[in-house]
Amino acid sequence: MAAMRIAPRSIARIIPLVIATCGVAACGSNSAVSPSGAPVPVGQGVPSHGSGCVTTAEATRVWNGIDAKLNAIEADPKHGGASYVATGSALNLIEQYLAQQLEVNSFTEIEVDKLESVAIVDAGCNNGTLKLRVTMTLVKDDYVKANGKVDHADPAVGKTLHYNESFVRAGGVWKESDFQNLDNPPVTQTPQLV
Repeated sequence: MAAMRIAPRSIARIIPLVIATCGVAACGSNSAVSPSGAPVPVGQGVPSHGSGCVTTAEATRVWNGIDAKLNAIEADPKHGGASYVATGSALNLIEQYLAQQLEVNSFTEIEVDKLESVAIVDAGCNNGTLKLRVTMTLVKDDYVKANGKVDHADPAVGKTLHYNESFVRAGGVWKESDFQNLDNPPVTQTPQLV
Protein backbone atom coordinates (compact mmCIF):
# COMPACT_ATOMS: atom_id res chain seq x y z
CA MET A 1 0.00 0.00 0.00
CA ALA A 2 2.76 2.22 -0.78
CA ALA A 3 0.79 4.46 -2.86
CA MET A 4 -1.90 3.99 -0.40
CA ARG A 5 0.20 4.86 2.34
CA ILE A 6 -2.72 7.30 0.86
CA ALA A 7 -3.68 9.79 -1.85
CA PRO A 8 -5.06 8.27 0.29
CA ARG A 9 -2.44 6.32 -1.53
CA SER A 10 -2.58 9.19 -3.85
CA ILE A 11 -3.77 11.60 -1.17
CA ALA A 12 -0.49 11.39 0.56
CA ARG A 13 1.01 8.03 -0.11
CA ILE A 14 0.26 7.07 3.35
CA ILE A 15 0.19 3.28 3.65
CA PRO A 16 3.24 1.02 3.49
CA LEU A 17 4.26 -0.92 0.43
CA VAL A 18 4.67 -4.59 -0.12
CA ILE A 19 7.95 -6.06 -1.09
CA ALA A 20 6.11 -8.45 -3.30
CA THR A 21 2.46 -9.01 -3.84
CA CYS A 22 0.22 -11.01 -6.06
CA GLY A 23 -3.21 -10.59 -7.50
CA VAL A 24 -6.11 -12.64 -6.25
CA ALA A 25 -6.06 -14.78 -9.39
CA ALA A 26 -2.46 -15.80 -8.77
CA CYS A 27 -2.48 -16.26 -5.02
CA GLY A 28 -6.10 -16.48 -4.00
CA SER A 29 -7.91 -14.14 -1.68
CA ASN A 30 -6.48 -15.69 1.48
CA SER A 31 -2.78 -15.29 0.84
CA ALA A 32 -0.09 -12.74 0.10
CA VAL A 33 3.56 -13.18 -0.82
CA SER A 34 6.47 -12.60 1.53
CA PRO A 35 9.77 -11.09 0.35
CA SER A 36 11.05 -14.66 -0.02
CA GLY A 37 8.12 -15.50 -2.32
CA ALA A 38 6.41 -17.77 0.24
CA PRO A 39 2.62 -17.47 0.68
CA VAL A 40 1.46 -15.54 3.76
CA PRO A 41 -2.03 -16.11 5.25
CA VAL A 42 -4.00 -12.86 4.92
CA GLY A 43 -6.78 -13.35 7.47
CA GLN A 44 -4.47 -13.09 10.46
CA GLY A 45 -1.92 -10.65 11.77
CA VAL A 46 1.87 -10.96 11.81
CA PRO A 47 2.77 -12.98 14.94
CA SER A 48 4.68 -11.17 17.67
CA HIS A 49 7.45 -13.02 19.46
CA GLY A 50 7.46 -11.98 23.11
CA SER A 51 7.33 -8.52 24.63
CA GLY A 52 10.98 -7.53 24.48
CA CYS A 53 12.92 -5.08 22.36
CA VAL A 54 12.72 -5.65 18.62
CA THR A 55 15.84 -6.29 16.54
CA THR A 56 16.33 -4.94 13.03
CA ALA A 57 15.73 -8.44 11.62
CA GLU A 58 12.43 -8.73 13.53
CA ALA A 59 11.40 -5.19 12.54
CA THR A 60 12.03 -6.10 8.90
CA ARG A 61 9.91 -9.26 9.31
CA VAL A 62 7.06 -7.25 10.86
CA TRP A 63 7.14 -4.56 8.16
CA ASN A 64 7.33 -7.08 5.32
CA GLY A 65 4.49 -9.15 6.76
CA ILE A 66 2.14 -6.21 7.33
CA ASP A 67 2.98 -4.70 3.95
CA ALA A 68 2.33 -8.00 2.13
CA LYS A 69 -1.03 -8.37 3.84
CA LEU A 70 -2.07 -4.77 3.10
CA ASN A 71 -1.16 -5.20 -0.56
CA ALA A 72 -3.16 -8.43 -0.69
CA ILE A 73 -6.18 -6.56 0.73
CA GLU A 74 -5.87 -3.95 -2.02
CA ALA A 75 -5.72 -6.69 -4.66
CA ASP A 76 -8.88 -8.45 -3.40
CA PRO A 77 -12.25 -6.79 -4.15
CA LYS A 78 -13.83 -9.09 -1.52
CA HIS A 79 -11.26 -8.39 1.19
CA GLY A 80 -12.40 -8.82 4.77
CA GLY A 81 -11.04 -5.47 5.91
CA ALA A 82 -7.75 -4.46 7.46
CA SER A 83 -8.53 -4.69 11.17
CA TYR A 84 -6.41 -7.82 11.65
CA VAL A 85 -3.26 -5.93 10.52
CA ALA A 86 -4.04 -2.33 11.47
CA THR A 87 -5.51 -0.35 14.33
CA GLY A 88 -5.99 3.26 15.39
CA SER A 89 -5.25 6.03 12.93
CA ALA A 90 -3.58 3.62 10.48
CA LEU A 91 -6.77 1.54 10.28
CA ASN A 92 -8.87 4.66 9.75
CA LEU A 93 -6.61 5.90 6.93
CA ILE A 94 -6.46 2.48 5.27
CA GLU A 95 -10.24 2.04 5.38
CA GLN A 96 -10.70 5.56 4.01
CA TYR A 97 -8.29 4.82 1.17
CA LEU A 98 -9.96 1.51 0.31
CA ALA A 99 -13.40 3.13 0.23
CA GLN A 100 -12.51 6.38 -1.55
CA GLN A 101 -9.83 5.25 -4.00
CA LEU A 102 -10.57 1.60 -4.76
CA GLU A 103 -14.09 0.50 -3.86
CA VAL A 104 -15.93 3.56 -5.17
CA ASN A 105 -14.12 3.14 -8.51
CA SER A 106 -14.45 -0.68 -8.57
CA PHE A 107 -10.64 -0.93 -8.70
CA THR A 108 -8.24 -3.38 -7.20
CA GLU A 109 -4.61 -2.46 -6.82
CA ILE A 110 -1.62 -4.60 -7.69
CA GLU A 111 1.42 -3.26 -5.90
CA VAL A 112 5.01 -4.41 -5.61
CA ASP A 113 7.41 -2.67 -3.26
CA LYS A 114 11.10 -3.06 -2.59
CA LEU A 115 12.21 -2.39 0.95
CA GLU A 116 15.46 -0.43 0.82
CA SER A 117 16.08 0.09 4.54
CA VAL A 118 14.51 -0.09 7.99
CA ALA A 119 15.82 1.98 10.88
CA ILE A 120 14.49 1.45 14.40
CA VAL A 121 13.44 4.72 16.04
CA ASP A 122 11.92 2.97 19.10
CA ALA A 123 12.45 -0.78 19.61
CA GLY A 124 9.07 -1.38 21.29
CA CYS A 125 10.61 -2.76 24.50
CA ASN A 126 8.27 -4.10 27.21
CA ASN A 127 5.27 -4.27 24.86
CA GLY A 128 5.85 -0.68 23.75
CA THR A 129 5.22 0.77 20.32
CA LEU A 130 7.67 -0.23 17.60
CA LYS A 131 8.58 2.86 15.59
CA LEU A 132 10.42 2.56 12.28
CA ARG A 133 11.81 4.84 9.60
CA VAL A 134 11.36 3.01 6.31
CA THR A 135 12.80 3.64 2.87
CA MET A 136 11.23 1.76 -0.01
CA THR A 137 10.93 1.85 -3.78
CA LEU A 138 7.55 1.51 -5.48
CA VAL A 139 8.28 -1.09 -8.17
CA LYS A 140 4.74 -1.55 -9.54
CA ASP A 141 1.38 -0.05 -8.62
CA ASP A 142 -1.43 -0.71 -11.09
CA TYR A 143 -5.06 0.22 -10.54
CA VAL A 144 -7.11 -2.52 -12.19
CA LYS A 145 -10.74 -2.38 -13.35
CA ALA A 146 -13.22 -5.15 -12.55
CA ASN A 147 -12.66 -6.55 -16.07
CA GLY A 148 -8.96 -7.11 -15.30
CA LYS A 149 -7.64 -4.25 -17.45
CA VAL A 150 -5.22 -1.73 -15.97
CA ASP A 151 -6.89 1.67 -15.68
CA HIS A 152 -3.74 3.54 -14.64
CA ALA A 153 -0.47 3.20 -12.73
CA ASP A 154 0.59 5.29 -9.77
CA PRO A 155 2.93 8.09 -10.95
CA ALA A 156 5.28 7.30 -8.04
CA VAL A 157 6.36 3.97 -9.61
CA GLY A 158 10.14 3.89 -9.66
CA LYS A 159 10.48 6.47 -6.90
CA THR A 160 12.01 5.98 -3.49
CA LEU A 161 9.61 6.77 -0.65
CA HIS A 162 10.20 7.47 3.04
CA TYR A 163 7.83 6.78 5.96
CA ASN A 164 7.69 6.84 9.71
CA GLU A 165 5.59 3.85 10.75
CA SER A 166 4.40 2.58 14.14
CA PHE A 167 3.31 -0.92 15.12
CA VAL A 168 1.74 -2.28 18.31
CA ARG A 169 1.33 -5.78 19.72
CA ALA A 170 -2.32 -6.79 20.09
CA GLY A 171 -3.55 -10.28 20.89
CA GLY A 172 -0.22 -11.92 19.99
CA VAL A 173 0.12 -10.18 16.62
CA TRP A 174 1.62 -6.97 15.29
CA LYS A 175 -0.68 -4.30 13.86
CA GLU A 176 0.24 -1.06 12.15
CA SER A 177 -1.02 1.79 14.32
CA ASP A 178 0.21 4.92 12.53
CA PHE A 179 2.26 6.06 9.56
CA GLN A 180 3.52 9.31 8.14
CA ASN A 181 4.70 9.99 4.61
CA LEU A 182 7.92 11.97 4.98
CA ASP A 183 7.99 12.91 1.29
CA ASN A 184 4.53 14.52 1.34
CA PRO A 185 3.88 15.79 4.87
CA PRO A 186 0.27 16.65 5.63
CA VAL A 187 -0.83 20.16 4.82
CA THR A 188 -2.10 22.09 7.79
CA GLN A 189 -4.67 24.77 7.32
CA THR A 190 -4.15 28.28 8.58
CA PRO A 191 -7.13 29.54 10.55
CA GLN A 192 -9.08 32.29 8.83
CA LEU A 193 -9.71 35.48 10.76
CA VAL A 194 -13.04 37.05 9.99
